[in-house]
Amino acid sequence: MLKNLVILGCASLQSLPRGLVHNGSKVITRCHLENLEILGCPSLRLFPTDELPAALKYLEIWDCNSIPEKLLQNNKSLEFIRIGNCKILKTLPRFLSTFEHLTEMHVNQCSSLEYFPDSGLPIHNLKTMLIANCDNLKSLPNRMHDLTSLQYLTVFGCSRIETFPEEGFPPNLLSLSIWGCKRVKLRFAMWRLHKLTSLKDLSVGDFDRDMVSFPEDSSIPPNLVHLRVQSLPELKFLSEGLLDLVSLEALDVWNCPKLRYLPKNGLPITLGVLRIRNCPLLEKECRGEKGAYWPIISLLPHVRINYADIL
Repeated sequence: MLKNLVILGCASLQSLPRGLVHNGSKVITRCHLENLEILGCPSLRLFPTDELPAALKYLEIWDCNSIPEKLLQNNKSLEFIRIGNCKILKTLPRFLSTFEHLTEMHVNQCSSLEYFPDSGLPIHNLKTMLIANCDNLKSLPNRMHDLTSLQYLTVFGCSRIETFPEEGFPPNLLSLSIWGCKRVKLRFAMWRLHKLTSLKDLSVGDFDRDMVSFPEDSSIPPNLVHLRVQSLPELKFLSEGLLDLVSLEALDVWNCPKLRYLPKNGLPITLGVLRIRNCPLLEKECRGEKGAYWPIISLLPHVRINYADIL
């Protein structure tokens, strides 16, 4: 019985065979699809009976120009969906919110995507969401705060997003990565990240081209274990706020050409790993016994500068 199917590079394919769908007694078939990947089929317009196979758990649609609205109406088994490089797709199907068992969702390289459906996203079991390289996307989904199961959220390369949800990010996030959202006008301190008491991993960058000091007072939760700061061209100071991170174990600082200063009172005592990349002014102060910060970083178990371990 067929459970896995990959359709790749069929540029003229317009419809899939009816026998792919076996929902109840509608069709007698040897297909019981659980995994379906449709890649590089830009002419595809029709799915059999306008619905997905009832047992389908994994769906990937890549480089297909349209996704029929009815396609996502009645599926109750889907756990993973990836939609990518669908260049004329302006919004996602509104029935996404009905996927009760969906745990992971990726949306990537949909250059015409402007918004998510008003109906929102599945709120019951969604744990991982990635939104990447959607150049025209103007905002994140509505009611993100209701996604209480969401643990991993990545948003990058969405250059037209100007703000984030007023009610804040999902409250139980463990990992949050946001970078390349260059038009965000909301000051970092207003992101309300300090409310994310479960957050352990935070990666931010390329969003505030005027930021001089990071972090701003009480702007990030104190229980972080890993912090990455990158691509802030005017950043000069890592502030005393770092010392509030009482559980921090690893710190990455990348691509901050004007960064020169560490906190006056040193680094968190829990810090075990410091990685610095493409921050020439800070690198100079950290190298060798003559570096101003050598007495601080020499106490750390592991220090890496530009791919070379110095401790």
